[in-house]
Amino acid sequence: MTLTVSQLKAYPQFATLADQVILDAIDDAQAEVAQWVSLPPKAAERATRLFACHLLTAEKVAASGVQSFTIGPITKTKVDYSKVHDRYLDGYLRLLRQYGLDSSQGRAWSSD
Repeated sequence: MTLTVSQLKAYPQFATLADQVILDAIDDAQAEVAQWVSLPPKAAERATRLFACHLLTAEKVAASGVQSFTIGPITKTKVDYSKVHDRYLDGYLRLLRQYGLDSSQGRAWSSD
């Protein structure tokens, strides 16, 4: 199953994004997940969706120009991509750990 624009637009926070922005995130996510050759197909699909959602979340944060703010007194912070951490990234990293592919375990390679 291939991830589609309509699947990601079903998430309310991505519904108004341009189709091309979503397509680019899908392409980038597929390239990222392709390096994890030992992921089973269903896990790779989930990883692609989670990473695409993370990329779109980061894009929305960057587009707003604000990483976070508090109400009263209002404080704005410039975007620092190294600090963009969301539930989608958490899920992606958790999935990689589940298959022993996180940085603490080293990288898994195929020997085809």
